[in-house]
Amino acid sequence: MSEEPMLDELKTLESERDELKQELSRIKRKPQGEVAYILLALGLILLSLAIFHSHNVSAFIGIAITFWGALLLYVKPTKFIRMEILEASIAGYLNNVEILLNKMNLRGTPKYYSPRTLEAYRNAYVIILNDDNDEFLSDEKISENISFYNNPPAVKITPPGFYLSEILKSELKTSFSNNDSKILYEKLEKILVETYEIASSYKMQGDNSLVVVDMKNTYFDKFIDIIKDKKYLKYIGDPLTSAIACILTTFTHNIVLIKSITTNYNDKNTKIVYQIQRHNN
Repeated sequence: MSEEPMLDELKTLESERDELKQELSRIKRKPQGEVAYILLALGLILLSLAIFHSHNVSAFIGIAITFWGALLLYVKPTKFIRMEILEASIAGYLNNVEILLNKMNLRGTPKYYSPRTLEAYRNAYVIILNDDNDEFLSDEKISENISFYNNPPAVKITPPGFYLSEILKSELKTSFSNNDSKILYEKLEKILVETYEIASSYKMQGDNSLVVVDMKNTYFDKFIDIIKDKKYLKYIGDPLTSAIACILTTFTHNIVLIKSITTNYNDKNTKIVYQIQRHNN
């Protein structure tokens, strides 16, 4: 083979190599970094407007967007922020949620639910009624793009663990229509312990009415102290407890309650009890 064709071929291969390197660089430059900064900025703007205009809806949205902007920065695989910054962001978010809910003075217990409508089939929400004896909201009402209801009085918020649950569900690769809880429990254990190393150990077991989770040394252990004595947060949970509740309600499309969260500080073991209640539409 003559030298010129070989040089032309080499140039072509080098050009293709450079294109592949550029593509790889674009892939590594995770878009969630830009999204995270946008979310942080948008959240802070909404919070400022909410404070200035005393607007509860904007406050809810603002603190949620700010929180998840910070979390997106933390979970980037190529760059991390200090754990103290994440802890401060989450603690601030949880405390703000508790303050706003206390101002509304709702007497109902926070309940997780994923409606069966096409608009919100894979979404999960925390619903708080004015009273536990009030009739639970219909799927259609929950799917509406509103946060406050009058008949019956209720509030709908995005759970603190919703977006974490989305990350976990993307790893599950399990059809949520097969209703095989054993597969779900086993895969969650592998994802939390091996894939993301969120916990050093994790065990999930239960039936159609009660699910018990035992886990140790999680990233979110410190937030148990923040929520354990709060009127609402102890039933909404920290981000990880909340994420599991989101997955359970999305998996079953029934109401999920966090009945208790207990921590043994000696061995850093946390036990969470979830109750599943059938929702008859």
